[in-house]
Amino acid sequence: MDKNLVSSVESITQYKVNARETCRYPESGFVVTLHGFDIKADSVEDVDKCIKAVMHSQVPMPYDMIRERLAVLATLVIKPSGEAEEDVDIRMKSLATKLGEFPADIVSYAIQQVERTQKFWPSFAEFYTHISWRVKKREYLMRDLYKLRLDLTASLQ
Repeated sequence: MDKNLVSSVESITQYKVNARETCRYPESGFVVTLHGFDIKADSVEDVDKCIKAVMHSQVPMPYDMIRERLAVLATLVIKPSGEAEEDVDIRMKSLATKLGEFPADIVSYAIQQVERTQKFWPSFAEFYTHISWRVKKREYLMRDLYKLRLDLTASLQ
């Protein structure tokens, strides 16, 4: 989705979007840190179209759908010992509420990754490791589009 989103911005503006990143190479591999995006546009209208596209990508997954996905996950992992059905229900409600704060495609991906990697019922932190950096990309994209809009508006006055 993120590549498609950047591609949409490029299509609307007719300019390439460049990510501002730094790479570090610690002993255990490499770490890429995103700082933002360099975005160009010729009009405020084009920027507004881009902002609208990014906003559409921020729509959360409906609560009931998250609950269904968590119910499936519950059948695939080992639940905590001594936990009653009411406890599982409370845990699922809490997770569904927290996951409902994030874009649907990112939550879907996070649930899928947790299904594939966890043996025991996961904490929110285990989902968030798959969510945080993806959300940060969209936040930076939106921030930089708003900055571009402000710059273009200021240049018109």
